[in-house]
Amino acid sequence: MGKISPVSSKYIVHANIDIEGVVDKPDVIGAIFGQTEGLLGSDLELRELQRSGRIGRIEVNVDTRNGKTQGAIVIPSSLDKAETAIIGAALEIIQRIGPCNAAIKVGQIEDVRISKRRFVIQRAKEAVVDGIGVVLSQGMTGAGATLSSLLLDAAVLLVLVVPGAIVVTEVLGAPRVVLWYVIGGGNVLAATAYAVYYARGSFLAKRI
Repeated sequence: MGKISPVSSKYIVHANIDIEGVVDKPDVIGAIFGQTEGLLGSDLELRELQRSGRIGRIEVNVDTRNGKTQGAIVIPSSLDKAETAIIGAALEIIQRIGPCNAAIKVGQIEDVRISKRRFVIQRAKEAVVDGIGVVLSQGMTGAGATLSSLLLDAAVLLVLVVPGAIVVTEVLGAPRVVLWYVIGGGNVLAATAYAVYYARGSFLAKRI
């Protein structure tokens, strides 16, 4: 059966389930496939969508207490927003799971790209703070770590690292781990810029 990783998903359907009785995960998954079969037409048939990798593995977590079962359903989707919403709405037609009455309510359709964007923005802020902190610490520990080095670091960070991080995650859809390669590449470029700057030796002529 086809799978789709959370990284390649566009949206994730989050739904809550309340069941008047005791059931297991396979009962819930079976009800989802069985009671939505033929409901949405061949283009949105859940089994076929999974085979083609357009929706991921349906995750179900249940907790039984006092003879009743509650839980959560998570469905990653690479469909567009409207089609994903239709899949979510189809879940809510399920009224029985096994011999028990049940109610499913979609709580959220998460836009995974927004989560990625928030991560990029947060990481960019952290990178700016880290960069300034490194430059300031260098200014306190050695000669030559002056305004020029601050400007070099800021240029690499704001012109290359931050835009590069946004491009690889938002435009290219690369996984988050690639951000570390972007940051590493920025460090290499900064080191190269330092080498060129100090090779000129102009800082030696500066008076203290």
